[in-house]
Amino acid sequence: MPSDWLGLGPPAYLYVGVDEVRAAIDFYERALGAEFLWHFRRFGTEVAAVRVSDTGPKVLLAEHRPTPSCIPIWSVPHLDELVAHLAAAGFADRGVSDGTPDGPVHVLRDLDGNELGFLQQDVPHALVARYAAAGADDEFALPRGAVSRGAVPRDS
Repeated sequence: MPSDWLGLGPPAYLYVGVDEVRAAIDFYERALGAEFLWHFRRFGTEVAAVRVSDTGPKVLLAEHRPTPSCIPIWSVPHLDELVAHLAAAGFADRGVSDGTPDGPVHVLRDLDGNELGFLQQDVPHALVARYAAAGADDEFALPRGAVSRGAVPRDS
């Protein structure tokens, strides 16, 4: 059994590339009984989240990701320490860091090109809270059941 010296937590997300977010939400709900969590459009793309189990990672359905693809994203307590460890181990050129609403993330490509994500959750589940608080004036939150492309109807 591996030691947990990097402080890796359980996978927080599976980041899945999809062609059409609304169709993917429908599939996960009907095929797997998933619970819809949120759906946003921003920066020219759409991303939604569903929960397929009480204990497993949430599934992020993202139009901007290639299809098919799936990045497992583990939670880590200190992303800077993990990135420093990767650099010291000779893998600095195999990853890139970026920001997310939950906190900073580092995506590492293994030797075969598979992507692995590591997320420091400074604001866990930030978009769940934002979606719950979103009103009709939130230009980015798509109401439950909204079509993905074209005009977006708003709940009254």
